Amino acid sequence: MIRSLLALALGALSAPALAQNLVPEGDFEQGGALWTRTQFNDPLGTTGFAAARTTGNGPSMAVYADFQTLNSVMSATYRSTSFTLQAGPISYGLASMWVKPTPGPMPSPTVNRVEFRIFDATNTRLLSTSIAAPATQGEIERRSFIGSFTVPAAGQYTVEIFLRHSNLAGMPFFHYVDDVFVGAPSSTVYGQGCQGTGGFVPVLNSVGLAELGSTNYRIQLHDALAPTVAVLLFGISDSSWLGIPLPLPLGGGCSLYTGPELSFTVATTGSGPGLGTAEQAFPLIPQDPLLRRSPIFAQWLVIDPTAPNGLSLATTAGLSFRIR
Repeated sequence: MIRSLLALALGALSAPALAQNLVPEGDFEQGGALWTRTQFNDPLGTTGFAAARTTGNGPSMAVYADFQTLNSVMSATYRSTSFTLQAGPISYGLASMWVKPTPGPMPSPTVNRVEFRIFDATNTRLLSTSIAAPATQGEIERRSFIGSFTVPAAGQYTVEIFLRHSNLAGMPFFHYVDDVFVGAPSSTVYGQGCQGTGGFVPVLNSVGLAELGSTNYRIQLHDALAPTVAVLLFGISDSSWLGIPLPLPLGGGCSLYTGPELSFTVATTGSGPGLGTAEQAFPLIPQDPLLRRSPIFAQWLVIDPTAPNGLSLATTAGLSFRIR
């Protein structure tokens, strides 16, 4: 354990200063505690915070609106607490998901949308980006968005998320938004997993914040075989391990996305293919400022004796996150 944490610290010493998410609780893992709902006008619907697979990976908390009134334009608006931005260009973005009762493409997608807004300390709107539903087949439509904004002057800013349902949709739908960021996402899933028994590809997600002095950052596993054993790897690179280039193909469509500088063996709970889950907390992060914004990488390997790839193994994609 000590050796692994030392490796993280040494990695941070040579790592460049990386951007971080400056929006307070932009991943909503505290259930929207740092956000305020400023309006919701659907008398038949509901709104709030709930776990959802907004990005298609494991479920995590997201802000949502369940729009049920069909004869008018309905909407929900949420605003963050204020945060500091420095002058200059900066990235921003979010992930959005629409859940429909039918598999046809979203009708009139440009008016069934989410808007990302930035306000300055005088409540002047400086940015409003409209993100339309992708209008694709299937009962679930997803879209992630990244843009660039030039901050005019250092100061306090807020972010507003506006979820809109138009009567042109002609149907109710759930709308979820997650991973709202200005600067850089708190975590990113990269690569792809490989399937296990039953054709299920295990997925991962993170819960909580990877902060100095914290023990509440957890990596979860979903859609795995159960009962079985899963191994969670934490590494300090996604490009090489002991001189071996990453990702490392393992065969059968599986790849290793990070090295095992730190690993945990966990039993999956549940019963059957695709029904297994697991969770592992990241160990105590020392109060060492050299670790701040250091990139860490994670991946689950699931022991699966009847996996169709012949490796007795199923894997998730990789996850990268930064210590705050």
